[in-house]
Amino acid sequence: SEITPSNSGAIKLSGSISPSLLVEVGMNYDGNIIDIINSANSAQLSGWSAGSYFNNGRTNEIISADWGAPYGTNLEMGSAPWHNAAEDYEPKVDVSYTTGKHALKFGFSYNRYTKNQQLFGNGNGLYTFKGNNNVQYTSNEDSAACKANSTAPGCVQGDAIMDMLLGLAGSYNQQRALPIRHYVNQTPSAYAMDTWHVNPRLSLQLGFRYDALPQAWERNNMVANFNPSHYQSSQVPNWNADGSMLSTGPGFSTFTVDGSTSPAYVNGLDLAGQAGTPRGMVTNYYNTWQPRIGFSDDLLGDGKTVLRGGFGTFFERLQGNLIYNSATDSPFSYAPTANQVYFSDPHTSIQTGKTASTPFFPGNQYEMAQRFPDPAVAMFSLGVQRQLEPSVVLVVQYVGNVAWHQEEYRHANNFPLSTPLQVRANGGSVATYTNDYGQAVTLPTSGQGPTANNLNSFRTYQGYGDITAMENNTNGSYNGLQAGLRVQNRWGLSGELDYTYSHEIDIQNSDNACCVSNPWVLKYDKGAGNYDRRHILQGNYVYRLPFFNQSSGLVKSIAGGWQLAGTFIDESGTPPTNTTGIYFTGVSDTIGLGGGYQNRANVVGKVHYMKHVKGWFNTSQFSAPTPSWDGGPNLGFGNSSKDAVVGPGRVDFSSSLYKSFAMTERAHLELRFESFNTLNHTEFQNMNTTVGGNNFGWVSSDWGPRNLELGGKIIF
Repeated sequence: SEITPSNSGAIKLSGSISPSLLVEVGMNYDGNIIDIINSANSAQLSGWSAGSYFNNGRTNEIISADWGAPYGTNLEMGSAPWHNAAEDYEPKVDVSYTTGKHALKFGFSYNRYTKNQQLFGNGNGLYTFKGNNNVQYTSNEDSAACKANSTAPGCVQGDAIMDMLLGLAGSYNQQRALPIRHYVNQTPSAYAMDTWHVNPRLSLQLGFRYDALPQAWERNNMVANFNPSHYQSSQVPNWNADGSMLSTGPGFSTFTVDGSTSPAYVNGLDLAGQAGTPRGMVTNYYNTWQPRIGFSDDLLGDGKTVLRGGFGTFFERLQGNLIYNSATDSPFSYAPTANQVYFSDPHTSIQTGKTASTPFFPGNQYEMAQRFPDPAVAMFSLGVQRQLEPSVVLVVQYVGNVAWHQEEYRHANNFPLSTPLQVRANGGSVATYTNDYGQAVTLPTSGQGPTANNLNSFRTYQGYGDITAMENNTNGSYNGLQAGLRVQNRWGLSGELDYTYSHEIDIQNSDNACCVSNPWVLKYDKGAGNYDRRHILQGNYVYRLPFFNQSSGLVKSIAGGWQLAGTFIDESGTPPTNTTGIYFTGVSDTIGLGGGYQNRANVVGKVHYMKHVKGWFNTSQFSAPTPSWDGGPNLGFGNSSKDAVVGPGRVDFSSSLYKSFAMTERAHLELRFESFNTLNHTEFQNMNTTVGGNNFGWVSSDWGPRNLELGGKIIF
């Protein structure tokens, strides 16, 4: 790969109009270019003749492949060769004015961020070998369930390499093209603030900020967005027997994109800049006013006890991640996936033996909510600082925040909730079934609507695979009580000791990450999140060792002047890092609505912690949910919360011993002896949280053993 270093620069001019008036004008710039170039090892294997979907200039590269059970490995080219170039401009003006007890400041800036970025995708084609095309199963387990999950109890695991040697691929995916798109994001901003010295003991900080945060857009309008309100049930596709769509049927239109003309399924799609659709795909939200207030008060008037507090609101600049996702959608980019195809020819179905001349299988799509307000948070604090002794300060304070309109992703193209229970029990792979009224139904092999053994034909929005909805519908909160003691160069010691008791609650705590567990009930994931670490005790110190400091000559030069420094932390654990708690993996899907969800187990009793490597908690309190078709509640979802268990905490000490040796008047040598995990204490980190999986409840990793380092540097 070749990476051009980033460039940056700043110009700033300051002018004093008067002793009380200062004007500053500045211009900031930064930019970078990234080019990833494939090596000769990426060339396609000699003699390889397997077909591909598209002649997109990538078919001379080695194919990508994922091998599932029992290997869990892959060989993927990804998007390489790949290009990205970005530039960021920000002119700004700041004005400072002092009058009486007020120090006023005003400012304006305009940020313009542009990015030319190549689309991501497997241009050379990706085969997935799941290890379940040749899976075995016992007589009391149904084959469909074992094929869906070959590691489930009662199933004998298959072999992905054997699937490949037999020429049986679980799926094949290929991006039609990987062009470069051109994005623009801009943010005008203004602020005003006043530091008001009300009296010698009380100061107020009053401020106000405004950021206009419109959605980013693509210069050539080469983006699309799925809009459920524009989807027409009359335009569902005509299905072929192999699960592909008839491209001359309903819902299709012909598009010329990047010089290539082909049909594309566009039912329910909004195209940027057309038919009233904004260039940024959604209506911009400009109600982003941000007041701030703070104060500090010398309570006793002796300069030793200060009460401080503050409040402010903040909005997040989403940048371009959302529109980058939309740029990969049909009709401007297309990445069809076909399941159960031959390795030698991904056009041909293993199940039916039929070959699709044009691979119009349902592609995945993004849905950006039409109302998309910017994520916001209000932050607040109140605390007291007290000087106990010269250079010794005690701090006690409360800090918290409340967040709203937080970003979450949701799978939005599952089966409708009205899907017959027998269809749900078979995951949509049925040719005949009995509906909920006891009537026998035989499905056609082709045509509009549900067809035999075609799970995509049961989806809410037929013609698409997964639809990832990007929305701002969640919230969160954090509350923490903090206490700290600071010592600054007292008795040869400088350091700090802090303790925090806190609680964090959210539904999803990562931006641009997919997805919530339950697409129908977002609060299924409400609970303590990854940042909920209830107790944190931590400290740091630097201590000047008193030995030989009064000596002279060689003894002082070698043995005197050493310093000992270190950090330590003792903190409680957090809920599992997968954010969804105790997963359930059973013989079959207990929900049966086409996937796009994460199920958790039922919890039947109080969780106890043994804190052993082979048993961090008592796993007997968790059981499988009851399937919806057997009368299970909650659509078949388990009742345990995502924070039903808490992972291991951590106790860690790190230390260093160092000294500086003078070599000349302008140069010295510094030696350092450092240790990490000084006490070599075993520190557990993660645990296996999959019910039905191997080693459920076992500790799966740790923070590592003690490390020792010896270093030196010459400073001149």
